[in-house]
Parts: sequence; structure tokens; C-alpha cells
Amino acid sequence: MNAKTVKIGLIGYGTVGTGVCRVLSENADVIRARTGLNLDLARVVDKDTQSPRPFVLPGGVLSSDLDALLNDSSIDIAVELVGGTTFARELVLKLLASGKHVVTANKALLAEHGPELYRAALKAGRCIAFEASCCGGIP
Repeated sequence: MNAKTVKIGLIGYGTVGTGVCRVLSENADVIRARTGLNLDLARVVDKDTQSPRPFVLPGGVLSSDLDALLNDSSIDIAVELVGGTTFARELVLKLLASGKHVVTANKALLAEHGPELYRAALKAGRCIAFEASCCGGIP
């Protein structure tokens, strides 16, 4: 069976972002077998691209260029892991407007701006997924 490729962009390559990248990489075969999807981590954006991380990305994936991710129409899903509510709100609105579905682990963002973000997602015909914001500790 040929798996459909879904391109992912991730914003925030700190502790949680590094963990997400590791899980996607180490479990790629299992995810493909269970879902029929090949999850391709196409871009990772972080303001700090120099600090060593416990998970090393392939060359060219990590950058500080958020606009490159926003303008990349091949990216289907964006994972928001920046935390806080001000920049994260603006970011999620831009991601939705650029045609990307959004996954977030940001409880505060959803508590403070959830209705506005869900209206924007509905208007854009996109989804906001948030299981990690309420069930992050469940294996």
C-alpha cells in the first residue's frame, strides 16, 4: 500500500518540540502502518537554531524563518509549541489563514482565545486539534 504523505511544520523546538520530533521519527513505521499516512516533518522553526538538542533534525529542516513555513503551501499541518498567549494567538491565526490545520499543546491559548481561534478555523475550513493540551501525560 502506498501511504499518503502529510507534511508537517512545527514551531517551537524546545523540550516539547524536540520530543514531538523524536516521536514522529522513531515511530514513523508504526504510524504509517496504523494510519496509512507518511508523516513528513518538513520544517521546524525556532528562534534559536544554534543550541544543541537531544534530537538532531536532518539538515535543512530547522530554521528561524517562520514566513517560509507560513508560505509553504505543501505543509498540511502546523504544530504550535511556542507557549504563551499573545504570540501564539497571532501565530495560530496566521497558520489557519495560510491554509494549515493546527495542533497545539497550549492550554492557556485555548482557554483565553479558544472561541476566536475556532471561529477562524471554521472560516478557513481547517481544524484545531488539542489533545496534548489536556491529555499530554497519557501514554
